[in-house]
Amino acid sequence: MSNKNIINSQLYRILRYGYFFLLSNLLFLIANGLFLFIFVTVPPSLDNTVFYLLALLPMGPALTALFFSMGQLVRNKDLAPVMDFVRAYRTNFVISMKYWLLQLGLSAILLVDALYFYRKGWQILAVIFLLLFLLVSLFSLIGFPLLATFEINVKTIYQATV
Repeated sequence: MSNKNIINSQLYRILRYGYFFLLSNLLFLIANGLFLFIFVTVPPSLDNTVFYLLALLPMGPALTALFFSMGQLVRNKDLAPVMDFVRAYRTNFVISMKYWLLQLGLSAILLVDALYFYRKGWQILAVIFLLLFLLVSLFSLIGFPLLATFEINVKTIYQATV
């Protein structure tokens, strides 16, 4: 006789993974609520760059917590979304903030330089700085999962990503 229990069905597993994924991403959005508020209320311009940079500060630890939560889900096939997200946010806050401040600072410098050279009419230099910005962004996409998975320092992250 086949087991007709709903908990063992494929639909239940899919819905459960969807719930974990959506709740974890909702927690990520809540952690970045300041940025969402600034993004909606403050018009984007070079004059308002400082507001955007300050609003982006919580995103680094939130990214690390999100990657940690999704890693827990993949490894353990189970997740306590709120508890795991908050625990990862607190545990990795200092190291991910150090890494994020470096990444955010480099990104801001490269974007401002790209905009400056674009406005001066030097498109080739603007493209070079824009490509460097994209490279720094790719490094941060590699670094945050490393932070969420291993206990390493910022120097080791840069050595692993470069």
